[in-house]
Amino acid sequence: MRTTARSLLPIAILSLTLYACGKADDNGGAPPGPRATPVTAADVETIYVREETLGTVHAKQAPTVGSEVAARVLSVRVDEGEPVRAGDLLAELDAGDFRLARDRSAAEIQRLEALVENQERQVERNRRMLERNLVAQSVVDDADAELRALRGQLAAERANLSQAERNIERTRIVAPVSGRIETRLIDTGDWAAVGTPLFRIATDEVLRAHLPFPEYVADVLRPGLPVRLSSPAAPGMEVEGRIEELRPMIGAARAVTVIAEFRNPGGWRAGASVNGSVTLDRRDNAVLVPEVSVVQRPAGTVVYVVEDGKARARPVRTGIRYEGRVEILQGLNGAERVVVDGAGFLTDGAPLQVREETAS
Repeated sequence: MRTTARSLLPIAILSLTLYACGKADDNGGAPPGPRATPVTAADVETIYVREETLGTVHAKQAPTVGSEVAARVLSVRVDEGEPVRAGDLLAELDAGDFRLARDRSAAEIQRLEALVENQERQVERNRRMLERNLVAQSVVDDADAELRALRGQLAAERANLSQAERNIERTRIVAPVSGRIETRLIDTGDWAAVGTPLFRIATDEVLRAHLPFPEYVADVLRPGLPVRLSSPAAPGMEVEGRIEELRPMIGAARAVTVIAEFRNPGGWRAGASVNGSVTLDRRDNAVLVPEVSVVQRPAGTVVYVVEDGKARARPVRTGIRYEGRVEILQGLNGAERVVVDGAGFLTDGAPLQVREETAS
């Protein structure tokens, strides 16, 4: 994990050539001098301070498909890593017992329907006889009660038939969502009880990056901040996500895990490593110079600038470093030409001859 920065505005580099006092070339009369020392001048620019970390990719949705009935596994149709669509057949369980239960219920329904039909006729006869005072009211009441009981039994058996048919349907294990088989937990011949996990499906259209960050940036992070993500599995591809959630890391004081959500650009899978970068600070009008321009002297840190053909040492205070450059917080205004290669061999006031490079 390290802090980096990236510029928003382009930096303008002016290349020149410096010579110490001496002969310029073979055509002059002065003695030969040291070889040229290149210098550059940097314009002010905006930079962003970022914190980088290494995390892992997770699926936003990863449902576990379990068995809804108790039965033996007859066949498995998919394996780990295979893509599936919602409704695809994943496995089949033995539906023999449920078919027997269905057939029993169907036969019982036929028997009860016949009894109900006969009892309805009996109730109707008893009511006609009651009107002529040929039977007592209790006989009619008993017949009505028997009819209601038979109708209740018929309704219960029809529910049993529906349950048996539903169980038969549940022996076909299908994918509830589109995605990829992340884990297969069964084999042909296994016994699956109710609730036994069979498959785990990872959806890859929308993914989440779990990124650990240290305590010194925990107070800066917040939901909604953009996160730049790249994966070794997809070189050269960078995507942007947003912080959705912050989770404290167990056993790490004030350390935090950032949950960043992003759309899969294609080819990214759950479980892969991911590099994440979060912008922590923005600095406008920053002055940057090449790292080799910054020299340590007994009096402190200096940068040599070109003034009137001489090297002038400027004490500076530095900030962040990135991509071979150093931020100068104090000591330069951004308009100077600074010595790059060879700066460590100069002294304050050393005479220089500046010659513009010609385009080749």
